[in-house]
Amino acid sequence: METAWGAKAVTMGAGGSIPFVAALGEAHPQCSILITGAEDPDSRAHGANESVHVGELRNAIVAEALFLATQAQTTQARTTQARTET
Repeated sequence: METAWGAKAVTMGAGGSIPFVAALGEAHPQCSILITGAEDPDSRAHGANESVHVGELRNAIVAEALFLATQAQTTQARTTQARTET
């Protein structure tokens, strides 16, 4: 996230639950579920005039792509290591 936004990430809670996520987790317990969203202070999420700043959306897309690429590299490295150890 630091690469996408040029600032250190912070932890904060926001929003509520998304009901289908619990059902999805129960149906597929072997899967990890990641839900992301782009939001800025003026987004007015779920309001009649909801919007998102294009720059925030771009940064969220970059951050998610970098995260997924890192996860793929880590998984590939672990798979390769496991194959060489057996």
